[in-house]
Amino acid sequence: MEESRPAETPPPVRFKADLAIVDAVRQALADGAAWLWYYDAAARRGDSEGVHQFRVTVRRLRAAIELAAPILHGARLRYYRTELPVMGHCAGAVRDCDVMSELLHEHANALDPVNARALMPAFQALADHRMATMRAMIALLNSPRYRRLTTRLAPPLTRKVPPETTTRIIAPTLLKPLIGSARRAGARLRRDSTPPVFHRLRVRLKRVRYAFELIDEIGGKRTAKTVKRLRRLQDELGEHQDLVNTSIWLRDFAKYPALPPETLVATGALIQFIGERRVEVAGRAFKRWRKFARGAFLAAAQDEIAHAARQAVIAPAVALA
Repeated sequence: MEESRPAETPPPVRFKADLAIVDAVRQALADGAAWLWYYDAAARRGDSEGVHQFRVTVRRLRAAIELAAPILHGARLRYYRTELPVMGHCAGAVRDCDVMSELLHEHANALDPVNARALMPAFQALADHRMATMRAMIALLNSPRYRRLTTRLAPPLTRKVPPETTTRIIAPTLLKPLIGSARRAGARLRRDSTPPVFHRLRVRLKRVRYAFELIDEIGGKRTAKTVKRLRRLQDELGEHQDLVNTSIWLRDFAKYPALPPETLVATGALIQFIGERRVEVAGRAFKRWRKFARGAFLAAAQDEIAHAARQAVIAPAVALA
């Protein structure tokens, strides 16, 4: 694998605005596959940033797949929707260990020194868990399954689309279902919603943000402003999910056999502390989402891209008149 790593940084994963949409999709997925190869070696070494970027690349590819869903052949679309999440889950399991380790150390410092020292078995258990997730990820990266996926990303199978249909022209149609899904997820959110409701909104908004970034040649100032606010919102929703994951892991850890009583006490104290922090972050995320929704930022970006599409259709007609 390592010898196939690109010598130079691959180009950004983007749908070129004025390319025929089929060509734009093919190029974007090929660039995404190149990024997987680019971070492959660092991910295999267990480098924290390398694993993170590998996972981000999988997420961007998944966003590209969802944006291009109407363009892709049905069987190939189903294949991507099955296989890419598997790759993301493996890299995500390792990355989650790194994030949880940071959170455990950060929040352990808020406990008294005796409780903090009693958490050493938890830190060791998490380190052991990371090693296990690394082995699982490397096994997947060494498998025919992974090689088959990277091969099928470039080139993908696509539907027949008129060659004059560029990304700029079809972008509003491609964006519409993603934005609608995000709005529906946001409509279900309440201050006291369960963690899965917050997580669902986070996933939907991330897809929308990545979609805007995939077509950033088309958007203007309003789209850029929307993306900026989406990043801030996702930071809080992401922190919320990290706290949820850490709390779940700690509860599972507390079920380990033969843990010292002082470790159980410290683990319980940390679970309570993290739970209180999660409620606080959930309140902030809810407020930020309400402000974002009332600001109609998604609608503004959508209108801006729709206007660009109309102009792309009108301009040739005017030139021929």
